[in-house]
Amino acid sequence: MIGWSFIALLSGLLGKRQINNRSIILFTVFSFLAAYIYGLIVNLGTFTYAGNFIAYYLAGIPFDSMHAIGNVGFMLVLYPILTKLLKKQEKYYI
Repeated sequence: MIGWSFIALLSGLLGKRQINNRSIILFTVFSFLAAYIYGLIVNLGTFTYAGNFIAYYLAGIPFDSMHAIGNVGFMLVLYPILTKLLKKQEKYYI
């Protein structure tokens, strides 16, 4: 829960930026890095099973990398769609 909350907080701060043509690049880079940040936070809470944080974290790098690549794929596909939907919703909440 802490990992998701932290990523949501960072996403909210990033989302306050003005959306322009280069926003997709910024959000895609953020989605890539968010996978590693999330993996680090989760590993900090669970490394006691292994007893060695460095070994535990390094063992999770392949999964975090696949997570990051998946995030980028979803961002590239869903960014245009979600941007249009959220712009329509924005007029109701502002």
